[in-house]
Amino acid sequence: VSIDDSFQKTCEYVEKNTLKINQSILLKLYSYYKQATKGDVMGERPRKMDFMGRAKFDGWSSLVGMSAEEAKENYVRIGRELDFVDPSKPSFEEKHAAAKEMLDRELDVAEYEEIKSLWKAHSIAEDNRDIDGLMATL
Repeated sequence: VSIDDSFQKTCEYVEKNTLKINQSILLKLYSYYKQATKGDVMGERPRKMDFMGRAKFDGWSSLVGMSAEEAKENYVRIGRELDFVDPSKPSFEEKHAAAKEMLDRELDVAEYEEIKSLWKAHSIAEDNRDIDGLMATL
């Protein structure tokens, strides 16, 4: 995959997830994007009261002399480092570790009975969906 393809895909990914990205990271991405697509910074530095414009200008101007390819590589690298997993939800690894821990310990009577009733309810639900009686043939 070429750097141009990776850059384009990362741009699309970032655009779809802008609201999930920290402002300081967005500023870095903006700076690398501008350097990659426009080259060295142009124009005058925005007024002091234009905080966002000034921050963008300063970030971009810090990259003066960087090649478009290097800017694209940095943009893609930052894009790959982003983690868009909702922090309020447990990760796969956390779920896996919890499940493994549960499997390694013995069940008490209440837990056993709950699992037994859930298993039975699942079996009944399967039977109810098996209108033509085909499950028995499997």
